[in-house]
Amino acid sequence: MDINATKRQLTSLVKRINSKYPSLSLEVHQQQVSKKNMCVRGNNGSLWIEPYPNWYDIGLSGQSLTKQMTGYMEQLCGKKTGNKQSKPEPSHQPFWRVNDFEFVEAAVYKYASFKK
Repeated sequence: MDINATKRQLTSLVKRINSKYPSLSLEVHQQQVSKKNMCVRGNNGSLWIEPYPNWYDIGLSGQSLTKQMTGYMEQLCGKKTGNKQSKPEPSHQPFWRVNDFEFVEAAVYKYASFKK
């Protein structure tokens, strides 16, 4: 999955969500050093997306977001793949590996549905 194409898809998706729900102000953020690290933020916590050649990793950042979304992500994607960060907590930033942007889109819509 191409980094630039993924960023365009995420940006387009966030624009659609923001226009459909005017009370939201979600944004796509991309790390400067590691361009593959992107997130949707502006609600509770951050939803991280990392494109790889044959899949996407979807990660949750923030304790309350993790509590809110883990059950949904397990229904959508199955058991978590692992954790992106191991410090300071061993269960920091759970993530799921998916092979289609439709899973990313569903996760972003669910993220947008939570109250700040």
